Amino acid sequence: MGTGQNRYRNQFSQINERIHTDRRKIINSIYSMSSVLKWEQHVDTCVEMFLKRMGDIADGIENAVDKCVIDREKLPKEERASREDIVGRFFQIHQEKGEKLDFTIDDIKTEVHIAFQAGSDTTSAALTAILYYLMKTLSVYTRLVAEIDEATASSQLSQPRIRFNEATKLPFLVACVKEAMRVHPSVAFLMPRYVPNGGAQVSGEYLSEGTKIGVNPGVILHDKSVFGSDADRYNPDRWFSSDAENMEKHMFQASRPSLASPYCSILED
Repeated sequence: MGTGQNRYRNQFSQINERIHTDRRKIINSIYSMSSVLKWEQHVDTCVEMFLKRMGDIADGIENAVDKCVIDREKLPKEERASREDIVGRFFQIHQEKGEKLDFTIDDIKTEVHIAFQAGSDTTSAALTAILYYLMKTLSVYTRLVAEIDEATASSQLSQPRIRFNEATKLPFLVACVKEAMRVHPSVAFLMPRYVPNGGAQVSGEYLSEGTKIGVNPGVILHDKSVFGSDADRYNPDRWFSSDAENMEKHMFQASRPSLASPYCSILED
């Protein structure tokens, strides 16, 4: 595909090697290292602009957290915890057990901050994986649409928004969600554990008690001894096998330590 009405294809889509070479020769010198170094000040400007925008976003999150908590704190005491949402539950704990548990307003802000950042990131990653594999795998997409259409026709689903308890009764939908989150887990950092008293043997190595160890969720969720020889392949049908219960245990073990509530993430997905 060309750019606008240009008679030549762009450098990425040009398949004629001779034309590609001739067109590159015209502009090659512009992208030489000696030329690029002359523009270093402009690169610095872009980097500074990027860092400023990232700082603005971070400040925006901090301000949103502060406003969320301060606005709730301004309400009469009996109303702060009356609203049925996560912030209301935080205030309920603070009002009823705050002194005993050392759970202050600052602790509420910390928890709200986690909900703002961690919750949005993991949920967006999961949704991206779910939609990606559905679009990539036509047979799975077609089968899922048929399941949803059948449930809709039989009035099993609320309109205009499906409820969580209704969605979980669609077995193939649940399998598609689990499989996408397995193949592409929402977090990619180590899940820390501490070796218990007496030490432990891990992969043939002795580790003394108190040693901090971890494993990437992607390693756990692609373990062929747990998920089968095709563990690297997207296959929702694996969740209908006799090993589903054991696989489920490994799914939650890979996510539980990192999520304030894996259930919130599942509900949002």
